[in-house]
Amino acid sequence: MSPRIQRCFSPIELYHVLINGNNNEEIFIDKMDKQSMVDILFEKSANDAYESYAYCILDNRANLLIRPNKSSLSEAMKKINMAYAAYFNKRYARSGHVFQDRFKSTPILCSTDIVPVIGYIHFNPVLEGLCEKPSEYEFSSFRFYACEKERPTIIRNFVRSFNMIPEAIAKYSFSTISENFYYDDCFANMQQIALRLIERFLQTNHITLNEICIRENIEMRAELIALIRKNTGFSIRKISELLDINRGEVYRIINRLED
Repeated sequence: MSPRIQRCFSPIELYHVLINGNNNEEIFIDKMDKQSMVDILFEKSANDAYESYAYCILDNRANLLIRPNKSSLSEAMKKINMAYAAYFNKRYARSGHVFQDRFKSTPILCSTDIVPVIGYIHFNPVLEGLCEKPSEYEFSSFRFYACEKERPTIIRNFVRSFNMIPEAIAKYSFSTISENFYYDDCFANMQQIALRLIERFLQTNHITLNEICIRENIEMRAELIALIRKNTGFSIRKISELLDINRGEVYRIINRLED
């Protein structure tokens, strides 16, 4: 197996982080689970492991904007993930992994990228079809930017340090984010990304999904599987279901690619 790619460093020490349920399964099943994750974020932040400036908790993933403090990013995320996994396993009388092995992170390279990233994080429930406006979703940090009375000190200090206007962040339109930014840096709705990737791949190659499953098109099939895996991190099972391809073949292709 090839070695893991070293994480990139943010010159302003800010990172957009995605944590996913193992095999993209639901890990924030109800309101109690989502609120428990929010509580953990604030609890660990209070212990100076990191500072959390934005979040959105969905059924199978969470998007965060984090600045490591006394811990490295990996150490901070380990604290968060372990705390939630302990809660989740206890509540549902289960054991084993809750999160995918490695969280995804994108470094924020300059202050002008902060508002689009926060806008994207708050827009996730709309992408997911859970609401029409970010303000309608309960388990995100949107209200802290939209309502001054609810704004924690940590967010007040954050927006002040970068000369940002919280209300402007709350009003930010996700539609102004470029498509490349949407795919490459924001970990958008993975199902939506996968479907768009498949559609574009089929259109570009003038082929249908049924045709790509024919034995003679194995190389093109492998190319599409690699594309989905790279951009979404989907499990072998999920890719198999999306393309209606035998799970064993998907496994062999991915194994060959990642060796």
